Amino acid sequence: MLRRRSTQAHDSRLIVRTIVELAHGLGLVATAEGVETVEQLRCVRELGCDVVQGFLISPPLEPDALLDWNREFKKRWPQLLSDEDLELWGDVEANALSER
Repeated sequence: MLRRRSTQAHDSRLIVRTIVELAHGLGLVATAEGVETVEQLRCVRELGCDVVQGFLISPPLEPDALLDWNREFKKRWPQLLSDEDLELWGDVEANALSER
């Protein structure tokens, strides 16, 4: 089972890296959608994604909540990219992209 998961993780990383390279080669911005864990965020950033979106960044918001979210997120963003282990969304399982 471990070997299969490792192979899937490698395949997923290869697919993401290839799509990012294709987007950049075409002069496009590479956006990772559905990012739910810190591990996924760090992985797609490592693979060259320019923009991420998903529940780790924010759930859907009402327009009047955007300013407060923006202030809080500016404080949180550096922590998301740091090397420290964070427990932000412990109830969300990491998918194959976060496995190495």
